[in-house]
Amino acid sequence: MPSRAATLPYALRSIIRQVDKVYLYLDGFSACPAPARNDARIVPLFSQDFPNLNANGKLLGLALEDNPCLYVTVDDDIYYFRKFVTKLRSVLAMYDDSAVVGYHGSILARPFVRYNLSRTVYSYMSGLNQATSVDISATGAAMFSSRKLKFDVRKWPFTNMVDLGLGLEAAKGGLPLIAVARQRGEALWPLEENQEGSIYAALQKDDSRQTELARELLRLTDFRALGPAK
Repeated sequence: MPSRAATLPYALRSIIRQVDKVYLYLDGFSACPAPARNDARIVPLFSQDFPNLNANGKLLGLALEDNPCLYVTVDDDIYYFRKFVTKLRSVLAMYDDSAVVGYHGSILARPFVRYNLSRTVYSYMSGLNQATSVDISATGAAMFSSRKLKFDVRKWPFTNMVDLGLGLEAAKGGLPLIAVARQRGEALWPLEENQEGSIYAALQKDDSRQTELARELLRLTDFRALGPAK
């Protein structure tokens, strides 16, 4: 998105050295920004060609990629250390590629009340002593195999709730979500936080739709976990 113009060069540079291809969803751009030009590894996807996706666009490449792949989801405001992809790949292999693995995850409280109030969050900015099963894996730093999980984000009936959407897709496919163990030195760091117009800022004002989707996720994974609606 245009408001991330200052962080995109650093985020892009940090991840492109680790992957074969980058699907870059450009929300509100009429031309490819300079840091993403003239690189055959970058596939620009413009919002005028794929409208109304917003943050969901980061998963659009999954539907457009013909060949089976390891799909890594990243953001334009995080710097990824050199062995980030290698780290995720090694953990995913431990689950025979049948999981979603990531750096930032949440466990929903049982009983569940509201999305903003009923989560334990394992942040990508912190170390984690052991791999932990979570209900939601944040799409700013995650990996899964398209052989095990493939869907078309254009069919989702909502936008800007990508983490919950991925969780729902994984639950339907019977895949666990895992927050990877890592040393403090393997943590990720934001290039900028809480920008104006960010999904996080909007979430703090109204989490009603996220609450609804979280309840749907719990119905898929543990129907006994639900508390009374609030």
